Amino acid sequence: MMSAHHPRLSLELRSVHKRFVSKKPSLFSRSSKYINAVNNVTLSIPSGKTLGLVGESGSGKSTLARLILKLEDVTSGDILLSGKSILEATGPELRNYRQQVQMVFQDPFGSLNPRMSVGELISEAWIVHPEKRPENTGSRLAQLMEQVGLRPEWSSRYPGQFSGGQRQRIGIARALAVGPDLLVCDEAVSALDVSVQAQILKLLKDIQRETGITYIFISHDLSVVRYISDHVAVMYLGSVVESGPVQTVYDNPMHPYTQALLAAVPSFQDGNGLDGKLRLQGEPPDPADPPSGCPFRNRCWRAQTRCAREKPLLVPQGEDRLTACHFPGR
Repeated sequence: MMSAHHPRLSLELRSVHKRFVSKKPSLFSRSSKYINAVNNVTLSIPSGKTLGLVGESGSGKSTLARLILKLEDVTSGDILLSGKSILEATGPELRNYRQQVQMVFQDPFGSLNPRMSVGELISEAWIVHPEKRPENTGSRLAQLMEQVGLRPEWSSRYPGQFSGGQRQRIGIARALAVGPDLLVCDEAVSALDVSVQAQILKLLKDIQRETGITYIFISHDLSVVRYISDHVAVMYLGSVVESGPVQTVYDNPMHPYTQALLAAVPSFQDGNGLDGKLRLQGEPPDPADPPSGCPFRNRCWRAQTRCAREKPLLVPQGEDRLTACHFPGR
C-alpha cells in the first residue's frame, strides 16, 4: 500500500566538491594544504530507487552523505531536490528539507539516548517538526513500531532492553516518523550480525515497496549493496570512478578498482569471471597529496604513462554506465 502523505522527490548532485584545509599557513610555510574529500561528484537518484555508494574507508562516502544532509556545506557545485537547489536553504526552507531527508546511523547503540523510552525516541521527531505531528500520536506510534517489526506494547521500554537489530529498527522508525522522501543509510547494518543484517535489509526493501521512499545506502560491503541497490556508484579518493545499474556493474566491472573490490568477495569471483587472486596493492594515497593524473594509478596493474599525465573523466561506457578510466574493460 503506497503512502499518500506526499509526492516523492528525486535528488541530484552536480559537480559537488568538498575541500577541507589540512594545513594552515605558518611561519615556515605560506601556503595552505587542502584535502579534496569529495571531488567533482555528479549523481542522480531517481525517486523510489536505491543508490548504493561503495569504496574503501576514506573514499568520501560519508562526507558526501553529510553534504546531502546539509551537516556540511559544499565548497562548490550544487545539490538539488526535485530540481530545486538546497544550498541556500535557511529557516523554514531548511527545516522542511531536514524533514524530507532523514538518516539511519551506523551505530544502533550510540545513536539512541539510553534515558529515553522507545516511544519518546520515535515521537521526539514530532517535537522537532510539530507540523508533522499526527492527530493521534499513540495510533501513529503503534503503526510505526509495527511497520519496523516491533511490538507497540514495547514503547515504554528503553534502548538497553533491546538487541542491536531491534535498536536499529527503532532508529528506522524514528527516521520514518516525519514521512521523509529520502533516507540516507550510512553503514546502517555493518555493526550487526550477518543474520540480523539480512532481516534489516529485507525490512528496508519492504518499506520502500510500501511507501516509494528513496534510499542512499552507504557500505563497504559489496554483497549488501548488491542486494538492496538499484544503482551503484564506486568512490575512490573523493571521486566516483564507476557508476551504473547494480547488475551491470557487478556482472561486468570496467574500472580496475571496481574489479579488485569485487574480486575480493568470494561469491562474485565466478559470476563475473574475476580472478580471486586479483588484489588491491598497497594503501590508498594520502588525500592531502594525491598522485598526478589518475588517483588510482599507483595501485593499478593497467597504468600507463598517460595515467600519470592526465586524470580520466567519468564518461559513458555503454548504456547507463559511466567509468573514469583511460583503459576500461578487462
